[in-house]
Amino acid sequence: MKYGVCGLLTAKNADGTEFELIPAAKLAGYDYIEMPLSAIAAMSEAEFADLKAKAAAGGLPVEAMNVFFPRSLRLTGPDVDWKQVEAYLELALGRAGQMGTQVVVFGSGGSRQVPEGFAMEDAWQQLVHLLRLAEPVAARNGVTIVIEPLNDKETNILHTGSEGFTLAKLVDRPHIKLLLDLYHMALMHEDCGIAITAGDTVRHAHFAKPVGRSYPSEMEPAFLAFFGGLKRGGYAARVSVEASFTNFAVDAPRTLAIMQQAMEQG
Repeated sequence: MKYGVCGLLTAKNADGTEFELIPAAKLAGYDYIEMPLSAIAAMSEAEFADLKAKAAAGGLPVEAMNVFFPRSLRLTGPDVDWKQVEAYLELALGRAGQMGTQVVVFGSGGSRQVPEGFAMEDAWQQLVHLLRLAEPVAARNGVTIVIEPLNDKETNILHTGSEGFTLAKLVDRPHIKLLLDLYHMALMHEDCGIAITAGDTVRHAHFAKPVGRSYPSEMEPAFLAFFGGLKRGGYAARVSVEASFTNFAVDAPRTLAIMQQAMEQG
């Protein structure tokens, strides 16, 4: 199992200077960093070149990216501009591929929020269409897209691992898989057995102490259940900490030790 840290929430704690956290994460024992793709896609070519250099200098690969789409790009409802979506997919996934990213997380709750009065069944079909559009672009760039269920406070569609598993099956493409996130699962009261049910469809995971979405300071039963479900489902890829911290130098290695213990004991 590889363990990583998400650059988006950590950047908020570091006043936007997440690059300073990459060597600190490496020192703490982490294997990779996860950064926000929509922010990277919005950069100029010069800014993107600078980002690649800074990320490389940090000493950890950017094996995963989250925040796939900007909130301004509509993915459901009557106003979806599919030509604009296709252009964005080429740009964003192309940059992810250039950075050696292997997994891109499709959360983007604002973009997929279904407008009031629009049929939920039609929105589901739009998500299927979107992911089938994205899959060949992802494959060409060596990327797997993982569907991230989000709790019902963040979006009004696709809330549970079970629903994400259903969507992945509907899309039925080799580079479209599923992510499980302990924080969202806890808020939706979802059993960690979904990791066993989904099995090989699970290709990425996010971890945090559910209360406060923070780096934990001690073991909790929920952690053992989460990692135990992943283990029994045959998962052995990556888990990223997507959480806020108080003191990264203290919190990061302690959280890594908790995850490793939970994976061993769960």
